Amino acid sequence: MDVILVGLGNYGSGLAEHLLGRKKSLVAVDFDPRALEKWRSRNVTVLYGDMGDPELHEELPLNKAQWVVSAVRSKELNLDLLNLLAHRKFAGKVALTAASPEKSKLYKAAGAHVVLRPFTDAAEQAADALMDATDILPENVDWPVAFQEIRVKSGSVFSGQSLRHIPLRSAAGPYCTTLAH
Repeated sequence: MDVILVGLGNYGSGLAEHLLGRKKSLVAVDFDPRALEKWRSRNVTVLYGDMGDPELHEELPLNKAQWVVSAVRSKELNLDLLNLLAHRKFAGKVALTAASPEKSKLYKAAGAHVVLRPFTDAAEQAADALMDATDILPENVDWPVAFQEIRVKSGSVFSGQSLRHIPLRSAAGPYCTTLAH
């Protein structure tokens, strides 16, 4: 199992959708019966409960998960979750959702591997969609190399893969070199 996802609201459901689209397996936790039924009908394993409930923690398959992701923006819940995972010696990685830069810094300092910032991340992705990366390069320089931007669209078979697993050379030609090995 790849991900334990806490929270199936708008953001959590969007995350679940994209994780499933990338062929990731997940267990989701929420206390809204309608959200649980929606995901259960799609054959996603769901657990009813509130992460503040210590009994729920015993049901989580932490020994199988690579990631625990909280799509909830509650500071107390996220910090409690980090403490629980440390206490249970969770060996995977943790991603928490923050609504402000202050919470983002707090979560990083507390040990989160990744901090998700829904509004900031969405705004950055929207700006990327509007602009080419080559717009930031000076135009009056005679570069000894050529730059080509190749975008991987959301939902692509290559989405979520590392550069070494994407056949860039066949798309960009024999002179394409990547820095990731």
